Amino acid sequence: MQIARLAKEKSVADLVTKVYGLKPGDTRAPAAEKALLAANPQLNSIEQLPAGTPVVVPVIAGLSTQSSAIADPQRAVWLSVVDKLVDSAQQASNAQVTGLAATAPSTPDSARTASLTQLRKDIAQFKKLHTG
Repeated sequence: MQIARLAKEKSVADLVTKVYGLKPGDTRAPAAEKALLAANPQLNSIEQLPAGTPVVVPVIAGLSTQSSAIADPQRAVWLSVVDKLVDSAQQASNAQVTGLAATAPSTPDSARTASLTQLRKDIAQFKKLHTG
């Protein structure tokens, strides 16, 4: 099963263009729209769905999907973990800056700052490597 995520699509036709790479007016577009709607009834109100909403992308004979439009569920989970690490590192930095780090271990400020800076760099490199 392939999954795509809504971005700025305002219609099912926009989504067909994104996931199957079909141009407006392509004779295969109505069948692709019908297949997407059958697999995702919520798309009948696509304009009310938030960005990031997952969409099942059915396999349609004679059409291939655009790899850039398809989300890998495992990758999405890893990226969520990485985003949480980034948030935690940022919060730790903010706590140190604002003096709220009273409950943090008694690490010298310069060493703690250097460690947090390195952590943010490592997370950014990891994310870049795994998101392309």
